[in-house]
Amino acid sequence: MVAVGLGGGRGFARGGWARAGGCVVGVLVAVVLVVGVAPARAATSHSVYVTNFSSGSVTPIDTATDTPGAAIAVGIQPLGVAVTPDGKTVYVTDNNSASVTPIDTATNTPGAAIAVGGGPVGVAVTPDGKTAYVANEADSVTPINTATN
Repeated sequence: MVAVGLGGGRGFARGGWARAGGCVVGVLVAVVLVVGVAPARAATSHSVYVTNFSSGSVTPIDTATDTPGAAIAVGIQPLGVAVTPDGKTVYVTDNNSASVTPIDTATNTPGAAIAVGGGPVGVAVTPDGKTAYVANEADSVTPINTATN
């Protein structure tokens, strides 16, 4: 997650936004390199997934053409984004839904929401891709087995 404060802005600090005047632009981006995932795609595809906090969606962007794809519906107030090392799945935290939504990068379709602790804000995937860890505002961390979720 990158928070950019314009004219003073705000900064994200442990479970909430700290106000410092001005405005803020929050950009949550995960870059994924997908190699040969689907026959309908080129052998190599570069995509960026950007959360749309207010609309409860994620927009994939083709970085080769800077073209946004169709928005992908996820839970309420998506924040954090993480990509598995193989580039096949993007995990998105749904802050006001207490869930994480997995997205299949080959088809850009969301999977079933995964219940986690209250107010999930961040997510990270281990280098071996076996576990995603979700940081929750409720002072907890939820592990997700990526093989089954």
